[in-house]
Amino acid sequence: VYMTQDIGTAILRFEDNPGLQFQVYTVGNEQEYHFKVLFMILEKLGFENAKLNYHLSYGMVELPEGKMKSREGTVVDADDLLAEMAQAAEDIAKEQGKMSGLTPDEQMATYKMVGYGALKYFLLKVDPKKSMMFDPKESIDFLGNTGPFIQFNYVRTLALLRKFDDVIEPNFELVACTTTEVNPLIIEERARDIGDFLVGRLLPFRKKRMIGPFIFIDHMGPSTLGNGVFMDIGNHPHIGLSTLTYLFEGEIEHRDSLGTVQRITPGDVNWMNAGSGVVHTERTPEDIRRSNHIHTVHGFQIWVANALEKEGDPAFFHHSPKTALPSWEEDHVSYRLIAGKAFGETSPVPVDSECFMMEIKSRKAKRISTKGKLNGEIGWCLVKGSVKACGEEISAGNLLYSKQADHCEIEISEGAHLLLFGGKAFEDERKIDWNFVASNEALTRNAKERWKNREMPLV
Repeated sequence: VYMTQDIGTAILRFEDNPGLQFQVYTVGNEQEYHFKVLFMILEKLGFENAKLNYHLSYGMVELPEGKMKSREGTVVDADDLLAEMAQAAEDIAKEQGKMSGLTPDEQMATYKMVGYGALKYFLLKVDPKKSMMFDPKESIDFLGNTGPFIQFNYVRTLALLRKFDDVIEPNFELVACTTTEVNPLIIEERARDIGDFLVGRLLPFRKKRMIGPFIFIDHMGPSTLGNGVFMDIGNHPHIGLSTLTYLFEGEIEHRDSLGTVQRITPGDVNWMNAGSGVVHTERTPEDIRRSNHIHTVHGFQIWVANALEKEGDPAFFHHSPKTALPSWEEDHVSYRLIAGKAFGETSPVPVDSECFMMEIKSRKAKRISTKGKLNGEIGWCLVKGSVKACGEEISAGNLLYSKQADHCEIEISEGAHLLLFGGKAFEDERKIDWNFVASNEALTRNAKERWKNREMPLV
């Protein structure tokens, strides 16, 4: 009777849903033989869609108290199991006296992090098609092949890095150089996956947190979108910074809690000053979604820390089309001033500190000097081609930081594409906590609470 019912419903689903591409049965592994027989019968009966049926099998998680399923054995509520794991982590932590100095909320967050981590790791390390025996007490152990053991060693590693920050060899190449022209610090782009996008993180870096007021630089793409895959960065908040979006390819629609709706195209600048707080989204424009055509998105997402006296100012948004930006060509090299002041030009983008950012493209190999043309710390993002400095050739995908302010000279290759940026360094330190930047931790803690309590308006 069970098999006959499944034969009928398999056929009816395709008849009732014309154009259905396939159907997947998500059922536990005890039914594997049943579905093999079902699909074989459908084929023998001449059902034209017989080969469009699939069984996604999964194993059962067995507990000392029963099974985590409802058809047989003892039902175990997932929420109860999570609460049990958090409680087990709390018991161990209190027994070892490891939570002194933390607030009750911070302690509870840590218990959940350890307990949930133990459960997640145990589930991940087992083949999903196999049944497994899950022992909460064994999985919470801080020794052996467990989630808490990995968490514990991760925390210890971070503590060691903080303690010996000036001793451990950093993950970059320091170019030996006898000349005073550049003597750069070379920072390699670190890949980071954010879903449909692969971005390369350039700042912050452990040995260089900021260059001028620039505190965060992500190289976005190039990523191929379309055919159902689009950019969808949902509501997220900021304080204490200005976001600068600059594209080489593609289009993005910006929306924020101020009511702004602004599409950005290659060469334009979107500048959102977060100040005391703002929420925004970044998505593929609706008309491009409807067309569903394949396209590339490539550019940079940048944070510029607010000046100290501007941290608490109201948020605002500014858009500068590429036609409004100072652009010129000199000796086979083209320049566009994206933000700030440099080379005797001023961008219309309303920055609140002494800074600069320029796009530079070369048609021939050339030597570029910044002497007398800008002020402050200097960084170079290599998008394409290469540069030579201090006898070394540095390829695309790296950031160069000149340890000499105001002035440096580099030789850029034919067809090179770079971003030159920097400015006057802040006298006071800036803290980054998630999407928040501030001169003190009290401001970032307050922002997190406001976001947690839904006190920041959404888009």
